[in-house]
This record gives sequence, C-alpha cells and structure tokens, in this order.
Amino acid sequence: MSVANVRIPELGTYPRPELIASGVYAVTQGDGSWGLSNAGLVLGEDVVVLIDTCFTERRNTILRELVMELAPVPPTMLVNTHHHGDHVYGNGWFPEAVVISHESTRERVLKLDSAISARRFPGVEFGESRPVAASLTFDDTLQLHVDDMTVDVFCAGVAHCEGNTAVHVRDRSVLFAGDLLLKDCTPSFSGGSAHGYLPVLQRLRELGAERIVPGHGPVCDGSVIDDTERYVRFVLELAAQALSAGISPLDAARHADLGEFARWQDTERLVGNLYRACSELAADETRYPMDVDAMWHDTEAFLGRSLRSQA
Repeated sequence: MSVANVRIPELGTYPRPELIASGVYAVTQGDGSWGLSNAGLVLGEDVVVLIDTCFTERRNTILRELVMELAPVPPTMLVNTHHHGDHVYGNGWFPEAVVISHESTRERVLKLDSAISARRFPGVEFGESRPVAASLTFDDTLQLHVDDMTVDVFCAGVAHCEGNTAVHVRDRSVLFAGDLLLKDCTPSFSGGSAHGYLPVLQRLRELGAERIVPGHGPVCDGSVIDDTERYVRFVLELAAQALSAGISPLDAARHADLGEFARWQDTERLVGNLYRACSELAADETRYPMDVDAMWHDTEAFLGRSLRSQA
C-alpha cells in the first residue's frame, strides 16, 4: 500500500511512515524528544520485520494500524534495539511476531517496571504497557532474510546502554541505529559508556549506510555519526575539567558552553552523561559514583522542573 493511502492522525507527534528504500520504511514521531522514538519496517511478501515499538498505548495502537496497512502480512519478527520503554512497551501489540533481542536486552525487559516511566514523566498518559521479552536472543550477530534483502542484526557494543543493537539492511544501504544515534537530539549514555561509545561509532561508520534511521529524530545520513562523536568527545573533555576542578557533574553542566549542541532537543541529558563520564575517568570511583537517583535529581535541578514528554 502507498504511504499516501495510510491514515495518519492530525497531531504532528504521532507515528508517521516514510518510505526510505524499496521495501523499507522508517516510522518517526515528531521532533524526537523524550519518549518520541522511531520504529522501522522491512517488508517482504511473507516475512515482515518490525524494528522497535512505542511508549504509550495510544501510540502503539496507531503503530499497529499503520503496520497492518503497509505490510502484506502481520509482522513475523520484531527486533528490539534495546530495553528502554519507548522502544519496547508496544511489543505486546504484535502477538504474531517473534520478538528478537540481545540477551541482555531480554533480561532487562523482564525486569521493566512501567510505573517508573509514569513517575519520571507524570504528564504522560501511558495507558497499558506490554513489554514482552524476546523469545529469540543472540549474543553477537544474527542474520535475517526478507525476500532479496539480507538484514544484519548485531550488538554494536556498550554505548547508549547495554545490549545496543543495530539493524543493517545491507542491500538497501539502510541502518536502523536505535538510540546509538539521535538526529537533532542530545545523545544519552548515562546508562552505558562514554569511552565505549567511540569504537561503537566507528563500527557504524564503517558500514557506509546511505540512509540512517536514528532512535529519535528525522531520517538522516552518515554525518550524524560525526555529530555524535563530537558530542561524546565534548562530554569527555568537560568531565576531565570537572575532575581537575573538583566540581560535581551538575555544576559542570551548569557552567558548560554547549555551542553547536545547544540547539539539540533535551540538552539536560548532559548531566547524566557527565555522571557517567566522570565515573569512568575518576581514579577513585567513590569520588564520582554513578548514583542513578542522584543523577535524575540533578537533571531536574538543572532544568528547574520535572522532565516533560510529548508522548
């Protein structure tokens, strides 16, 4: 079915399909800020691969409607790029699909508590969450075949979080990067690794994909990898300065000149990123502990309010 024939809700942040190569769709949401994650579709005649789902019941209901109108059959496989709720809370809306993820993603999904998301984003109407864990897992790589397309599913390394998975449709030169890459949005690695990010980015760069579907934000090209690398190096430099000056991640964030990164969505993620980078750089881990509760408290202190999401 043509994208032109798919019914799209009027509100601009809801899931919208975009044909980016023959048989390959991105499904994007608004500006990609907190909770507005992207999904993807790889369509064959009898095999359909869905990549990630959405954050709320309403969005997942719309996603299912879009998928069922675009695809010749219901999704046969659903690949999760990582365990965060805005990418897995809709898994249960696709009961026909075999859910696939990295081993560590499955373990984290099994322990997910959607009430934490509700507390973190009190203005969001989540409705029902269905974070079904994978029944098929992999450790390093997995290869799927969709008609004439070879789809490489691989764990790129610890960067945004554990189990970061990318999906490369090599025959179409399309990369679904999950939250390893965000376009016009601030990357987050408080739950992953600052130092680990750099070799992951190089691995993605070497794929040479012409079209990249980031975890949040618009479809883009390989320049997003360079943008992300500059940001990670920027945070590492700020963290080194914070350690030298003996100041907290929050104070370092408050005094930082964001420069080119100031225009990105959700700049407050700098606080959590500095928590992680300072923890990795500090010789004495007790001096800069990776205290998740303190990190979120300081993130809201940086903002001067609670976190908000348009989801």
